[in-house]
Amino acid sequence: MKERIDNKNRTIKFIKDFFISLAIFLFFPLMMISEHVEKDKRYNINIDAENCYIIMSSCVQDNSLELPEKGTYYMTGECYNYDYYLAYAGDIFEQDTVIFGNAQDKINGYWAIRIDNGVITESWFSNYKLNKKQLRPYSIKEQKKQMHFFDDISKTRMIGYYSVE
Repeated sequence: MKERIDNKNRTIKFIKDFFISLAIFLFFPLMMISEHVEKDKRYNINIDAENCYIIMSSCVQDNSLELPEKGTYYMTGECYNYDYYLAYAGDIFEQDTVIFGNAQDKINGYWAIRIDNGVITESWFSNYKLNKKQLRPYSIKEQKKQMHFFDDISKTRMIGYYSVE
Protein backbone atom coordinates (compact mmCIF):
# COMPACT_ATOMS: atom_id res chain seq x y z
CA MET A 1 0.00 0.00 0.00
CA LYS A 2 2.80 2.42 0.98
CA GLU A 3 4.65 1.46 -2.23
CA ARG A 4 1.61 2.41 -4.33
CA ILE A 5 1.37 5.83 -2.60
CA ASP A 6 5.13 6.43 -3.22
CA ASN A 7 4.69 5.59 -6.93
CA LYS A 8 1.70 7.89 -7.14
CA ASN A 9 3.65 10.74 -5.47
CA ARG A 10 6.59 10.17 -7.84
CA THR A 11 4.26 10.26 -10.83
CA ILE A 12 2.63 13.48 -9.60
CA LYS A 13 6.06 15.03 -8.94
CA PHE A 14 7.27 13.98 -12.39
CA ILE A 15 4.20 15.47 -14.09
CA LYS A 16 4.53 18.68 -12.08
CA ASP A 17 8.27 18.98 -12.87
CA PHE A 18 7.59 18.25 -16.54
CA PHE A 19 5.03 21.05 -16.84
CA ILE A 20 7.23 23.50 -14.94
CA SER A 21 10.15 22.71 -17.25
CA LEU A 22 7.92 23.00 -20.30
CA ALA A 23 6.62 26.36 -19.12
CA ILE A 24 10.18 27.63 -18.57
CA PHE A 25 11.35 26.46 -22.00
CA LEU A 26 8.37 28.08 -23.70
CA PHE A 27 8.27 31.26 -21.61
CA PHE A 28 11.75 32.63 -22.40
CA PRO A 29 11.60 32.22 -26.20
CA LEU A 30 8.09 33.71 -26.18
CA MET A 31 9.35 36.71 -24.20
CA MET A 32 12.19 37.23 -26.69
CA ILE A 33 9.82 36.95 -29.64
CA SER A 34 7.31 39.35 -28.07
CA GLU A 35 10.02 41.97 -27.51
CA HIS A 36 11.11 41.67 -31.14
CA VAL A 37 7.50 41.92 -32.40
CA GLU A 38 6.90 44.94 -30.15
CA LYS A 39 9.97 46.74 -31.54
CA ASP A 40 8.83 46.00 -35.11
CA LYS A 41 5.34 47.38 -34.48
CA ARG A 42 6.71 50.49 -32.78
CA TYR A 43 9.25 51.00 -35.56
CA ASN A 44 6.62 50.64 -38.30
CA ILE A 45 4.11 53.05 -36.79
CA ASN A 46 6.84 55.62 -36.10
CA ILE A 47 7.99 55.25 -39.73
CA ASP A 48 4.38 55.96 -40.79
CA ALA A 49 4.51 59.19 -38.73
CA GLU A 50 7.84 60.12 -40.34
CA ASN A 51 6.47 59.39 -43.83
CA CYS A 52 3.55 61.69 -43.09
CA TYR A 53 6.06 64.41 -42.23
CA ILE A 54 8.00 63.74 -45.46
CA ILE A 55 4.89 63.81 -47.66
CA MET A 56 3.52 66.98 -46.06
CA SER A 57 6.92 68.69 -46.28
CA SER A 58 7.21 67.80 -49.95
CA CYS A 59 3.74 69.27 -50.56
CA VAL A 60 4.91 72.50 -48.89
CA GLN A 61 8.07 72.56 -51.03
CA ASP A 62 6.21 72.09 -54.30
CA ASN A 63 3.70 74.79 -53.26
CA SER A 64 0.67 72.47 -53.29
CA LEU A 65 0.25 73.15 -49.55
CA GLU A 66 0.54 76.61 -48.04
CA LEU A 67 1.10 76.94 -44.31
CA PRO A 68 0.51 79.98 -42.09
CA GLU A 69 3.79 81.72 -41.34
CA LYS A 70 2.95 82.92 -37.82
CA GLY A 71 1.63 80.87 -34.91
CA THR A 72 1.07 77.22 -34.03
CA TYR A 73 -1.48 75.14 -35.93
CA TYR A 74 -2.51 71.52 -36.21
CA MET A 75 -3.67 69.69 -39.28
CA THR A 76 -5.33 66.26 -39.05
CA GLY A 77 -6.61 63.87 -41.64
CA GLU A 78 -6.82 60.39 -43.05
CA CYS A 79 -4.81 58.43 -45.57
CA TYR A 80 -4.54 55.26 -47.58
CA ASN A 81 -1.03 53.81 -47.73
CA TYR A 82 1.23 56.54 -49.07
CA ASP A 83 -1.02 57.20 -52.08
CA TYR A 84 -3.66 59.49 -50.62
CA TYR A 85 -3.80 62.13 -47.88
CA LEU A 86 -6.93 64.08 -46.98
CA ALA A 87 -6.84 66.97 -44.49
CA TYR A 88 -9.89 67.52 -42.33
CA ALA A 89 -11.48 70.94 -41.99
CA GLY A 90 -9.91 72.75 -39.02
CA ASP A 91 -7.07 75.17 -38.34
CA ILE A 92 -5.86 75.29 -41.96
CA PHE A 93 -8.79 74.35 -44.22
CA GLU A 94 -12.44 75.34 -44.06
CA GLN A 95 -13.51 72.01 -45.58
CA ASP A 96 -11.99 68.56 -46.02
CA THR A 97 -9.28 68.85 -48.68
CA VAL A 98 -7.28 66.26 -50.62
CA ILE A 99 -3.63 67.22 -50.20
CA PHE A 100 -1.97 64.37 -52.02
CA GLY A 101 -3.16 61.67 -54.41
CA ASN A 102 -6.70 60.86 -55.50
CA ALA A 103 -9.69 60.41 -53.23
CA GLN A 104 -10.07 56.87 -51.89
CA ASP A 105 -12.98 54.97 -50.41
CA LYS A 106 -10.66 52.92 -48.23
CA ILE A 107 -8.79 54.45 -45.30
CA ASN A 108 -6.02 52.65 -43.41
CA GLY A 109 -4.57 55.41 -41.28
CA TYR A 110 -5.04 58.75 -39.58
CA TRP A 111 -2.38 61.42 -39.29
CA ALA A 112 -1.68 64.79 -37.76
CA ILE A 113 1.02 67.41 -38.07
CA ARG A 114 2.03 70.40 -35.98
CA ILE A 115 2.98 73.60 -37.76
CA ASP A 116 5.08 76.22 -35.95
CA ASN A 117 5.62 79.53 -37.76
CA GLY A 118 5.22 77.99 -41.20
CA VAL A 119 7.35 74.89 -40.50
CA ILE A 120 6.13 71.33 -39.85
CA THR A 121 7.77 70.30 -36.58
CA GLU A 122 5.99 67.11 -35.50
CA SER A 123 3.80 64.39 -36.97
CA TRP A 124 1.66 61.59 -35.61
CA PHE A 125 0.11 58.46 -37.12
CA SER A 126 -2.56 56.11 -35.82
CA ASN A 127 -5.13 53.54 -36.87
CA TYR A 128 -7.93 55.65 -35.42
CA LYS A 129 -8.87 59.34 -35.47
CA LEU A 130 -6.63 61.47 -33.29
CA ASN A 131 -7.89 64.29 -31.09
CA LYS A 132 -5.91 67.38 -30.09
CA LYS A 133 -5.14 66.03 -26.59
CA GLN A 134 -3.26 63.12 -28.18
CA LEU A 135 -1.00 65.40 -30.22
CA ARG A 136 2.03 65.49 -27.95
CA PRO A 137 5.44 63.81 -27.86
CA TYR A 138 5.44 60.06 -27.10
CA SER A 139 8.28 58.20 -25.45
CA ILE A 140 9.10 54.57 -26.20
CA LYS A 141 7.80 53.69 -22.73
CA GLU A 142 4.43 55.32 -23.47
CA GLN A 143 4.20 53.58 -26.83
CA LYS A 144 4.89 50.22 -25.16
CA LYS A 145 1.94 50.83 -22.83
CA GLN A 146 -0.34 51.49 -25.82
CA MET A 147 0.51 48.17 -27.45
CA HIS A 148 -0.60 44.61 -26.76
CA PHE A 149 1.35 41.55 -27.91
CA PHE A 150 -1.44 39.93 -29.92
CA ASP A 151 -2.61 43.18 -31.55
CA ASP A 152 -2.43 43.23 -35.32
CA ILE A 153 -0.44 46.28 -36.43
CA SER A 154 -3.54 47.54 -38.24
CA LYS A 155 -5.57 47.37 -35.01
CA THR A 156 -3.04 48.60 -32.46
CA ARG A 157 -3.95 51.61 -30.29
CA MET A 158 -0.38 52.86 -30.45
CA ILE A 159 0.26 56.36 -31.76
CA GLY A 160 3.29 56.79 -33.99
CA TYR A 161 5.33 59.92 -33.41
CA TYR A 162 8.01 61.82 -35.29
CA SER A 163 9.75 65.08 -34.43
CA VAL A 164 12.31 67.04 -36.42
CA GLU A 165 14.18 68.01 -33.23
